[in-house]
Amino acid sequence: MTKANHLFISYRHDDGGHAGRLYDHLKRAFSAPAVYYDTARLEGGNDYRAELDRAVRTARACLAVVGQHWLSESNRARLHGGEEDVLRNELLTALECAAADARYGLVQVLAGGAQPLATTDLPPALGGLSNRQAHRLYDEYYEHCVEELIDLLERKYGMRRRTGITETMQLADLPDDPAQLAGLLALISRKLQAGTTPEARDPQ
Repeated sequence: MTKANHLFISYRHDDGGHAGRLYDHLKRAFSAPAVYYDTARLEGGNDYRAELDRAVRTARACLAVVGQHWLSESNRARLHGGEEDVLRNELLTALECAAADARYGLVQVLAGGAQPLATTDLPPALGGLSNRQAHRLYDEYYEHCVEELIDLLERKYGMRRRTGITETMQLADLPDDPAQLAGLLALISRKLQAGTTPEARDPQ
């Protein structure tokens, strides 16, 4: 499949808070269309199996977000069980893509104090995930940790950070946090005021 310019966020819905917080930061860095997060992208009536498979295969990198509930008793049973498990399918596909293309990224992203996955935590088919170096998102240094992850995605996997505010910027790209939104609006206001000072005006 042709590679697209997006990241894929794989996560347990029990850990959706961590995945959603990461998505909010990544979409501001790269734009919303550049980050595939199923809650934001899947629409009613879609064949979710086919769409998720396509999104994983065409991504530049799959971010496996591991929170405190990733290996809960019920989730561990789903991961190792014989019934269909969407997350297991996503990660099997990502491992397949990484094996076929060294440029494909597969990163454990540890959130909320979660520990790196061990081989014993995973079914044999997913054992390769435990060999992937994990990136930690410490709550107390969250902004710094996310910035390091963004730098990695730019440097190693060719993601391009967007610059400025474009005419096509969507409301979904704006910060959800009121304080961050207020900061952005204040910055825009200062820029506008700077552009209308007498020194900045064109001579009449």
